[in-house]
Amino acid sequence: MKKEHVLLVLLFLLVLGIRVWITFRAPQFSSDEAYFHLRAIQFLLQEKHFLSFDPLSYGGRAVLYPPVFHLLLSVLSFGNVFLLKLLPELFLSSLIFVVYFLLREMTSYSLGALFGAALSGFVPLFLWETVNSLNSLSLFLPLLFLLFYLYFQLEKPHSRFLFFFVSLLLPFTHPAAILFPLIVLFFLFLLAGGAITPNKIRREALFFSSLLIIFLTLLFYSHAFFTYGFDILRQNAPFNIAADQFRSLTPLELILGVGILPLVLGVLGLYFGIQKEKNEGVYLIGAFGLTSLFLLAFRLIPLAHGLLLLGLSGAVLSGFAIHFFFLQLQKTKFFLLQRFFPMLLILGFTFLSFLPAVQQLNKLQPLPDSVIYDLSSYDTVLPSNAIIAAPLSEGHLVTALAHRKNVLDSNFLLAPQPTERLQDITTLYATWSEAKALEIVHKYGITYIYFSENTARSFSLSELLFAKNSKCFKKGGHLYAVTC
Repeated sequence: MKKEHVLLVLLFLLVLGIRVWITFRAPQFSSDEAYFHLRAIQFLLQEKHFLSFDPLSYGGRAVLYPPVFHLLLSVLSFGNVFLLKLLPELFLSSLIFVVYFLLREMTSYSLGALFGAALSGFVPLFLWETVNSLNSLSLFLPLLFLLFYLYFQLEKPHSRFLFFFVSLLLPFTHPAAILFPLIVLFFLFLLAGGAITPNKIRREALFFSSLLIIFLTLLFYSHAFFTYGFDILRQNAPFNIAADQFRSLTPLELILGVGILPLVLGVLGLYFGIQKEKNEGVYLIGAFGLTSLFLLAFRLIPLAHGLLLLGLSGAVLSGFAIHFFFLQLQKTKFFLLQRFFPMLLILGFTFLSFLPAVQQLNKLQPLPDSVIYDLSSYDTVLPSNAIIAAPLSEGHLVTALAHRKNVLDSNFLLAPQPTERLQDITTLYATWSEAKALEIVHKYGITYIYFSENTARSFSLSELLFAKNSKCFKKGGHLYAVTC
């Protein structure tokens, strides 16, 4: 085995080890949304069909989500929570291999490819958003970069088959698949100057795969698209939630989310690759980064997702920048210093990428044990027809752990009146008026109100104000039973 391949495997084990260490510090996941995916996978295994109508979410409603992630995880894990925590970390860690071989197609310097692969594993927001989070991004991102890699292998028949197969899977993996046609559009725009002309096979593959992804995405989301139009981009989220998720990008968020090295070296790699070397790979990954930046600038993508994608594109371009620097160093009278170049890269990566990312990731906390314990225990003690009111951040926990109906959760697409429900639930926890609380309770048929320690901190309360000395609300632990 070549030395660089040994280093690549060690790098993969490092990334996987850190992810697994953070993931298994606690038995629960770090996000409420993860429990929707957990429930969808368990439902698929039990009922042998996808969860197209959810009888618990919002009291009962149609749901729409890409099914490939749930299908794959159900087959590989059989619903085992240990495997459901481990497999996404394996998928995301495998991105190291895809980025390395993609960079090997773009560069001749193996150390540059290793450096770019290492950076891709420690993009700050990429780690923060994906570690210990059962999320379809864990499958979508490796597939997207695999598609980039296969683009350079299209001359091989088996690679053409894989390219179209991945193009077919992508729309059923994550809604962000629609990014690929936009990337192709930016790619062709960058190539419009005529510096590079992709061969016929590559042009036809890009055209066909883009049309396929657009068609399948529109087909899969046709009902939602006809319901919301272009507002589907905001997933029917309440205005204040959408305003926060799609907020404007600030320089500080750009630096903290992307990281210093992917940001600075990524810009340099884009410049060198386009202006100096006319590298087709740089044009393609540059189009990926520019697409993310464009969508962020016009607030057409959630800020966290946009920065995550921008950071990954910057990591790949950073690998090319290192390749370019090495070539230039060899042409100067300081070429003897190239022996110190690997040490400089290791030091830069360690202090400007690895340590800051791990230090930040160490602050990632799983969901509180008390919340998991409470809602799991309600599964056996509450009536099966109970409707539990809980804050938005705990909506999926009610359905996945207590197996009872909620009033709202973060799965807004096709949900009935999520804005109104969010306002009502916020009012329910904040109001001191028993009459107003009863009005909301009767409106949604609520039989129990869950008041966790997190909710208490969020509303700066020690108990529900309207429930003091009330005959209609009886408190037991963190749960208020409605008796009127």
